[in-house]
Amino acid sequence: MRHPRRARTNGPARLLLVVRAADQIGGLETVVRDAAVELESPEFRVTLAVVGDRAAPPIFDGLDVVRADGPTGLRAEVRASDVLHLHAPTLLAWPTSLLWTARRHRIPTLVTLHLPAEPRGRHALSRALIWVRRALGAVTLRAAGADVYAPSSAAASVARYRLFRLVRVRGLRQGVRDRGVRPPAGRSALTVAFVGRMVEHKQPHLLIEALADARARGVPISADLVGDGPLLRSLKDRARALGLPPQEVRFHGYLDDPTEVLASSDLLVLPSLSEGCPVVVMEAAALGRASVVRQGLEGVDEVLPDAHLTVGPHAGARELATRLIELAADRELVVTTGRRARAAFESDFSLAAAGRRYARAYREAMRAVAP
Repeated sequence: MRHPRRARTNGPARLLLVVRAADQIGGLETVVRDAAVELESPEFRVTLAVVGDRAAPPIFDGLDVVRADGPTGLRAEVRASDVLHLHAPTLLAWPTSLLWTARRHRIPTLVTLHLPAEPRGRHALSRALIWVRRALGAVTLRAAGADVYAPSSAAASVARYRLFRLVRVRGLRQGVRDRGVRPPAGRSALTVAFVGRMVEHKQPHLLIEALADARARGVPISADLVGDGPLLRSLKDRARALGLPPQEVRFHGYLDDPTEVLASSDLLVLPSLSEGCPVVVMEAAALGRASVVRQGLEGVDEVLPDAHLTVGPHAGARELATRLIELAADRELVVTTGRRARAAFESDFSLAAAGRRYARAYREAMRAVAP
């Protein structure tokens, strides 16, 4: 039996944002933190719920945070909320018990799928199990009546396909904080940054190989790589094996805030095979930095339609090296593209603009279940 909708009290709506402690991937923790800060207003009172036995990411310090080892520990928080927003990194990971709690108590619920690459499975059985989990997830989302979003229209299209078109998925573009335009450092050598998890689909090894190729062709390019992950040690070993000087190729590990690294670089290089909507590209744009990505990378054409640089969709290290050598010789193109990226940030994906989009989505969900 479905519970009656709890009557709203006077005052701001109680918004519960839920994220898993382990989800320090793809800028997800930055998105949630910034959404919480932006939406704290006379209209919404925001509580951030962190699920998992790991410590809450330091990036959440200073927010109203509740902790729970598992989703069931948040049921009381869900029941006390006016709207629930679950941030999920993939289609295979969200707390279904919270969806059902919200459904029973008629709490309007949003789920944002951030869609980094999902496990593919090495064997037929594991691939079949992943397919079954996706199917069950699609049925659960449909039955729970959640409003499902992805961080771009392109990512929403991918999500609909992966959910067997059983669930409507809409784009809900996020935003990033304005840290101010930073002028280029003006170094003689081109300096690039890579920011992301050191995992296969992000292709950080491609950048290492491209740097070695460019150096062999007489064009040394300096690079800063930010992020941790399973490939980090092998990338460091590969850089040494290729003879890349450590003062030119610097590994910073995981950083809560990569702003200073991005600001000290001439451009961002993100050779990923897939993304939902890369937050770091938007962060680079906010600083006035251009990004080099693969043609057709999900979400980038949407937020930066004419303000990014590309390599081919199947580019290898040689093609990436050639593109970087071209850009090293054409700094004006790098600078003007960065300016266009900054203009796109100001008009469409500043934090204030994203906050307005989020607030509209919450109001829409609340109206749909109003008593």
